[in-house]
Amino acid sequence: MPQEYILNLTDVPNTIRLSARMEREGVFNEYYGTFCYKGKEYHISIREVDGFHLNGHIYRKSDEPILADSGTCYFETIDKKLNESWEDYIKKMDKSNDVVQSYTKWNPYLLNLTNVPDAIILHVLVLHEGVVKEYCGTFHYNGKKYITYIKKVDETNYRGDILTRGVFAADSGECHLEMINKNLNMSWEDYLEKTSICIPPTRAVCNIDNSVNESVCFSSEDLEIVQAYFHELILKRADPAEKFMANKNKRLPVVSNEIFGKRMWYPVPGMYGGFEYVLSERSGKPLLTTESWCRIVGGSGQRHEITIDGCVLVEEGFV
Repeated sequence: MPQEYILNLTDVPNTIRLSARMEREGVFNEYYGTFCYKGKEYHISIREVDGFHLNGHIYRKSDEPILADSGTCYFETIDKKLNESWEDYIKKMDKSNDVVQSYTKWNPYLLNLTNVPDAIILHVLVLHEGVVKEYCGTFHYNGKKYITYIKKVDETNYRGDILTRGVFAADSGECHLEMINKNLNMSWEDYLEKTSICIPPTRAVCNIDNSVNESVCFSSEDLEIVQAYFHELILKRADPAEKFMANKNKRLPVVSNEIFGKRMWYPVPGMYGGFEYVLSERSGKPLLTTESWCRIVGGSGQRHEITIDGCVLVEEGFV
C-alpha cells in the first residue's frame, strides 16, 4: 500500500503530500493532508466510497461545509475532479473576502434502520451558498460495512441508497426528504428478509446448503490439503503486493473445522483488497469457496472453489 498520495492544486505553490490512513490492517480507508492558501489552513480528505470509487474533499474545519468536492469517481480521476472543484472555489473566493461566511449550517441527518442498534449519523456535504448536495455515512451490520447516501435529485426530491461493495442493498426511491427515513427503512427490511435465505446477498461465496449438518468434522489431512491450495492461491494473487510478499513473518489463514459455515476475511496489505472465504461441504469433503479482488482495479474479482483435488477458477470480472 502506498504511504502517501501526491496532489497538486491550482495556485497552491507546493506539492501536497497526503498520508495514508487505514481502517484496519491492509484495508485502505483514507488519505489525509493539510496545506495553506492565502494565509489559511485547509484540509484534504480522499476516502473510500465502495469497492472501486473514491471521494475527495477540501475543507477548513471538520464541522464546516465542504469547499471543494471531487464527487464520487474512480481513483484515476480524483486529481482532475478535485482540482476542477478547487478552481471553482478560488473563482468564487476572489469575489468575496470570505466565502465560508456564506455557508448555511446544517445538522447531521439521523437514520434508524431495522436490526441496526444505533442511529446512523449522516454528515452533510454542501455546495456553495448553503445548498445541500448529499448526506453520507457508514455503518456495520453482521460484520459487513455499508455506505448510506441521501442525494438531492431536484428542487423538492431526494433519493436514499444503501450500498455494500458497490452493490445496492436498499433504496428509498425519489421522495421528499421527510419521507427518506421511512422509505429507506422499508427497503432495508426487504433486504434483510431476502438475505436471511442467502449469505452474503449479492454473491454466491457463502451460499451454503442449510440442510448441511454443521457438526460435520473433516479430517485434518483433507483440511491441510485445502489450506495448502488456498495459501498457494493467496501468494499468486498477492504477488504484486511487494511489502506483503517480502514480509517473512506474514500469517496466512488457517483452514479448520472451527470456521465451517462462517464468512471469513483475509486482508492483503498493498493489494487494496483481499480474500473473502467460507468453508462448506461437498460430497462429505471440505469445499472452500473464496472471492478475491483489488478495489482500485475494475473487474479484478475472482471466485475460486478449492477441494482436496485442487483449486478451480469458477468466475471472474466482477467488482
